[in-house]
Amino acid sequence: MRTRRLLALALVLTAAGCRAPRPHTGTGDTVLSVQGRVVGGAARFGKDDLAQLPRQALRGTDPRGGAEASFTGIALQKLLGEALELDRGADLVVVSGKDGYEMAIPLSVLRQHRPVLADTVDGVPLAQARPASAPLLLAWPTADSPGLATDPRARWWWVDGVTKLEVRSWLGTYGRALRVPPGAAGEARPGADAFQSDCIMCHRVRGTGGRRGPELTERLAAPEAQEAFAAAIRSHARLPEAAPVAETSPAAVRAIGSFLKAVAISGAGLPQDEPPQEPMGNQQAPPGSVGPTRPPGM
Repeated sequence: MRTRRLLALALVLTAAGCRAPRPHTGTGDTVLSVQGRVVGGAARFGKDDLAQLPRQALRGTDPRGGAEASFTGIALQKLLGEALELDRGADLVVVSGKDGYEMAIPLSVLRQHRPVLADTVDGVPLAQARPASAPLLLAWPTADSPGLATDPRARWWWVDGVTKLEVRSWLGTYGRALRVPPGAAGEARPGADAFQSDCIMCHRVRGTGGRRGPELTERLAAPEAQEAFAAAIRSHARLPEAAPVAETSPAAVRAIGSFLKAVAISGAGLPQDEPPQEPMGNQQAPPGSVGPTRPPGM
């Protein structure tokens, strides 16, 4: 009899352990949603829910002109590694911010550098201290980890107005979007790398990337469009509100144009049986780098 009771209890516990987590619907208006490869479905958090999530503080200097400050908020790596359960194969989080800006970050980078989704700056609510960055600011520990501040791309990694996170697979999203079509010119391959470094956080290609600027998938099919593109990117670099593309060299501009021309000619679709190409360049992902052209976890 006792054996049967123990067996029944074991079956109940096993069934409970196998039950899928229920989605978190939050309370009140949604401030932050976590979508994509999340077990149990999308999670939504209201203002009162944020205080219950794992939190931490860090010191950092916003490279876009801010002074060093203490940023307190949601510990992003704990939110995605402990508070929520992710599907197998998830290795990338796409942080959606203000005006359609999107930053794709390998989960391995979150674990290494531990940024926060800050709602407080030096003890003052973010909405008061920096209204343009509310409701949440992706902040990095550039003061605690000085090496972060030495990378000229660091200003891209701070994201204002974060309202959504999408947990994705690199291979199934950015890897396919940045794949160089067969038969493309030699410049197209480095052009795909340059596009991910300078463009994809604001511009979409093959349905992947930011929405701050226009979709570029089919823009460069005609020769006249390619000439206009080179002129446009030079003027774009001088716009004060533009993403920091001033460092893009003439060679990189030509390479990006070559990549986009190849994409435009081949069409937006990708053969389903062909995996994305391995990227060029440094295989060590920089902190907060746009994960697309570097498989996360390197």
